[in-house]
Amino acid sequence: MMMRKLFQLLLFTAALVFLLAAASEAQPVKPVFTSTSLDGQLVGIDTDLQFGIWKPIAALAYGFNSGHFRYKAGLTLATGFDLPGLGERFGDFSAALVDWPDSPILGREGQSGIEVGWRVGSTQFSGFWGTLWPREGNAPQIQYLSVDTLDTYQLPFDLRLSSSSTMIIGMLVADEKLFQSMTRTLTLSLGDLRLSGRWGMLENEAQLDGFEFTTGVRGISQSLKGQEFWNVTLERTFSMYESAIPLALPVEVQAFLPASLPVGLKGAFFVQAGGAARHQITQTEDEDASSMESEMLFSWGLSAAFSIHEFRLQAELIFTQHGETRFNFGF
Repeated sequence: MMMRKLFQLLLFTAALVFLLAAASEAQPVKPVFTSTSLDGQLVGIDTDLQFGIWKPIAALAYGFNSGHFRYKAGLTLATGFDLPGLGERFGDFSAALVDWPDSPILGREGQSGIEVGWRVGSTQFSGFWGTLWPREGNAPQIQYLSVDTLDTYQLPFDLRLSSSSTMIIGMLVADEKLFQSMTRTLTLSLGDLRLSGRWGMLENEAQLDGFEFTTGVRGISQSLKGQEFWNVTLERTFSMYESAIPLALPVEVQAFLPASLPVGLKGAFFVQAGGAARHQITQTEDEDASSMESEMLFSWGLSAAFSIHEFRLQAELIFTQHGETRFNFGF
């Protein structure tokens, strides 16, 4: 029975990839390979098709442990209009049914329900009604509004500042209690020198399980959790080698494959620090007192990354705050 399901899945996936690729000259179809605690290994496809102002939302994946299909199915209307007096464009309306391993809610792997979206200038708004994937048997029914902004500024002396933020305000449907989080990132760049800071805070009146920040630094396996966090990285990258390998391709496939494969070797020096704070309740004879308990991690090191097209091989030599030396190697 399992082999029959697997064969049907592969046949369905192959047919869907073929149809979607034939429908679009750019062939914007990418594979999905991920895993979740509910499904085990998930294999499928995700698409980025567009036909004029119509942009389908279509993704499908199969969980080998659960035997369930995960999906996204909907439509984006890629058009809009200028708001009078504000100078901002209002548009890119979308709506979709989702049961997919992706959720902006902290501590959750995925969500199932109805998702809608729209854009105002550089700000993306998203609304959701449905349930979060279960965590220790708890699958709460929620609704939330997510607001994402992204701005870039060109400053004097070739400085570049990027700013992004995510704010989520949500509610448990069962008791109408609220939860909310705010995360902000600022990155200042000057050539190959980059200073990046990220921080956030949250409130969890709804007592949503797993709703907390997690942060850490490179080379230290320990993770810090709390209702507030911060993380700062200073990095200097430098190019050591760049080239391209030309490909002798048949005429029939030259329109679909790159003419050459870029090859590069880059190095970097980095310093990183991160911390998190958690509310602690201290019980006394007269009353309960609230205080903040914080922890911090620190590391620095060197890294080298070799890349050929989309393949990347990276090695890191890291020194931690505890005087330990770590060597990391990965793809």
